[in-house]
Amino acid sequence: MRHRNRGRKLGRNSQERLALMRALSRALILSADGRIVTTPAKAKEVTPFVHRLITLGRRGDLASQRRALAQLPDQEVIGRLFRVIAPPLAARNGGYTRILHLGGAHGRFRAWSVGDAADKVLFELVDFKPADAPSGHDKDKGTGEPAKKGLMGKIRERLPGKSKSKKEGQKKVATSS
Repeated sequence: MRHRNRGRKLGRNSQERLALMRALSRALILSADGRIVTTPAKAKEVTPFVHRLITLGRRGDLASQRRALAQLPDQEVIGRLFRVIAPPLAARNGGYTRILHLGGAHGRFRAWSVGDAADKVLFELVDFKPADAPSGHDKDKGTGEPAKKGLMGKIRERLPGKSKSKKEGQKKVATSS
């Protein structure tokens, strides 16, 4: 029975779980767009860890920096957390992250791990605005070129058996006949 046993073991011992939480938190904080792709269980397990770090970052004092460094011993990550990520979230009372399901082996987008067919989720910071984000949705900064595709566009391109458009698929069929 699992009475009063909280949390997921994720197939790891306690030291490996702590290393996993630190690695996922580090990847999320250092990512340019404030999002990472992981499994649902890992995302749900790392959420409280990240929320505690962001709460310490919102306080911003020296004691909070030292407590954050004790949890995640990486100066670069804690510096970015306190300078870039936490200040915009100062007015927000919790709920700093969200989990968006990308689908599984039978889902619409069929985003899963190749090895074990595990479902994938997008774990992202809420209200995160990257500093170098383009201002317009359809045009890149000042170049007049179309903006780069987002994460979902990249995932759709990688889907097996899906062509980029119906017309391209029809052209392939017409040329092969």
